[in-house]
Amino acid sequence: MDNTLYPSTDKIETCMNHRMITFISQFTGLSYEEAKKERLDRLPHYGTTLEWLQKERNLTDVDSYFNFIHPESETKEISYDPKLRRFLLDLSKTYHMTVLTNAPMVHAKRTLELLDVYDLFDGIYDITANNFQGKPYSKAYLKPILEKNFTVDETLFIDDHPKYIRGYNHLGGKSVLIDAENLLDIEELGEATPYAKITSIYDLPTVLRTL
Repeated sequence: MDNTLYPSTDKIETCMNHRMITFISQFTGLSYEEAKKERLDRLPHYGTTLEWLQKERNLTDVDSYFNFIHPESETKEISYDPKLRRFLLDLSKTYHMTVLTNAPMVHAKRTLELLDVYDLFDGIYDITANNFQGKPYSKAYLKPILEKNFTVDETLFIDDHPKYIRGYNHLGGKSVLIDAENLLDIEELGEATPYAKITSIYDLPTVLRTL
């Protein structure tokens, strides 16, 4: 959902990262720069910043974390695209579409409603769907697939993060990496090499025609 239904160049990406580092700084007592450095160092070992804080920094008040990272004002940081609804509506006539996000439900619902596409998805699976173990854990991908009576072979996973692409690849599935700024070289992604790389959700039909 994030950085896929809207581009990573939207303001929310920078703002959300800033809020995460600010929260870490306030929670741990580290300076902003120290918090930024420690997150950069520890995040590769975990699926999310939240998981790292829970396991290494004993964070227990998850609600305070989510409320800080995802304030109501975050909708002002996402640009509304009037073409998106028609595009996804056309796709929904042929494909089942489900949202899998490492964000909380309040953020997912708020974002999808802002984009006017909330009703076009068969389901929304947030970070709580698997007891806060979201992507790249295998069960995070499998839960929506199995509950919707599909298989990995029948499911195309779309994401903007190589780590989460790698998680789905380990299941033997096909994935599409959205790289809005075309910063990632597909040949240098190693295990995370996706089935295809596109710069916009609007490029997806070209990929679907090759499957």
